[in-house]
Amino acid sequence: KHARDDRPIEEGCDCPACDPASHAWATYQGRHFSRAYIRHLIISNEMLGPILVTLHNLRYFQRLMTDLRLAITEDDWEGFKRKRPR
Repeated sequence: KHARDDRPIEEGCDCPACDPASHAWATYQGRHFSRAYIRHLIISNEMLGPILVTLHNLRYFQRLMTDLRLAITEDDWEGFKRKRPR
């Protein structure tokens, strides 16, 4: 499914896997790590694959918790649901 997919894991994500240029430690020279490349890393048992997926997942949950806190503070559950469709 992702063998030739040049997209990042998630469009618009600011994690090191999806947007490495925004992170000072990143030495990767491309736009992002593509789904195809991450798939290759995982199949090849290269540690960078699971590391990139973990960094992406951690950033996803950080954004989710930030959005939840904001929804609670502003009592805006409808806005939260619109922003995060199922």
